[in-house]
Amino acid sequence: MNKKSLIRKIERIINRHSTDTGFSWDGDALACYLEPIRAHLTSLVDFSLNKNKLNSNQLSDVVKDGKQIADIINNIRSDKEVEKYAKLYSSLFEKVLKTKNELFDQIKENNSITSSFEVAIAQKHLEKMKSIESQEENNFKYLEHAAKSGKAGYLAYHIENDDYMLLSDMKSVNSLNNEISKLSTTEEYTQQLTEIQEQARNLNEKISNRVINHYDELNKIDEKLNKENPLIRSINAEKLREEYENEL
Repeated sequence: MNKKSLIRKIERIINRHSTDTGFSWDGDALACYLEPIRAHLTSLVDFSLNKNKLNSNQLSDVVKDGKQIADIINNIRSDKEVEKYAKLYSSLFEKVLKTKNELFDQIKENNSITSSFEVAIAQKHLEKMKSIESQEENNFKYLEHAAKSGKAGYLAYHIENDDYMLLSDMKSVNSLNNEISKLSTTEEYTQQLTEIQEQARNLNEKISNRVINHYDELNKIDEKLNKENPLIRSINAEKLREEYENEL
C-alpha cells in the first residue's frame, strides 16, 4: 500500500465513523483519533515531496508530526473506549508507524541529514545566529552614522518605543539559543548536539554583550550630540545590561 492509498484508507474509516454536514463535523472516539493521524501523515508526505531544503521551522514540524502520530496510536491502544478498533485496525496502525519512519528517511535524504532531525534543527538555528552577528554590526553602523550626522531626531520619531534593530537582533539570538538549548536527541547524536548547544550559548553571550556595548556607545553619542532629540529614547544600555545579567 503506497502512502496516498494509506491516507485514503484512513479517510474512509473516518467517514464511516463521522458525519459532515458541510457546516459541522461530528465523529465518534475512533474518528477523533484518526483525523489528526490523517492530518499529520499528510503533512509528512507533503514535506517528503518538497524538493527544496526545509528550514528549521519546517524540520521542527516534521518532528512534531511524527511524535503526534506515535503518541495518538499509543493512546488508541490504551483507550478502553476504542479497544475493539485498536485490535481491528492493529495492522493499519503498524503500517502508519512504518510509513512515518519511511517518510522520515526520505525527508532526511532530501535534506542531506546524516544525523538526527534535532541536530539538523540546532545547526540551522546556529547558522541564523551567525547571520545575525554580522547583521548586528551593520545595524549599529547605520544608527551610529545617523546619530552623528544630525538625523537622529528624524529617525527617533519613527523608532521610538520600538524594538529596533540592535535590540531586535539581541532578542532573536536569545530566542534561537533558547530553542537550541531545549533540544534533545538520541544517545548516538548527543555529543554532536551538545557541541552545537555550547557554540550557541557562547555566541548568544557574545552578541548580547556587543549589542549592549553598542547601545552604550549610542547613548553617549546622544548625550553629547542629540540631547534635544536623542536617537535611542527608550533603550538605556545600563538598564539593558542589568536585565541581561539578571537573566543569566
